[in-house]
Amino acid sequence: MIRHAGTAAGPLTRWFKSRHCELDGNCVEIRFLRTVVQVRDSKQVSAITGQNVSRIITLPTDDWRQFLRQVAEDDLATTTDGPLHRVTTDEGNVVLRCESTGVELVYDLDEWDAFCAGVLDGDFDPPVRVS
Repeated sequence: MIRHAGTAAGPLTRWFKSRHCELDGNCVEIRFLRTVVQVRDSKQVSAITGQNVSRIITLPTDDWRQFLRQVAEDDLATTTDGPLHRVTTDEGNVVLRCESTGVELVYDLDEWDAFCAGVLDGDFDPPVRVS
């Protein structure tokens, strides 16, 4: 059996945001798959279909855990260690860049603050296997 360590996000393959995001607010979205975590931008939606068209960053679960630790230690610092880099621009946006694929996602400060609050609350902790 698998239990999510953070909020109840429904089935593990569904996209979800931090509980600190407004209901219809734009935020960092993630989902857990078997051995990876995927990250996308909730505001990247097609005007035609209404479907999310964000590029997706896919990371092994251990790399995601490393990233969460870095975020918890300093949520606005530039991070160039590991496979996911984080840079705060002069405009105050936060850019996440996957080192292996070059995929970049850009979040404004409100989106990033909600994500960081969720990280500190355990919203994005990977699922834990329990027996």
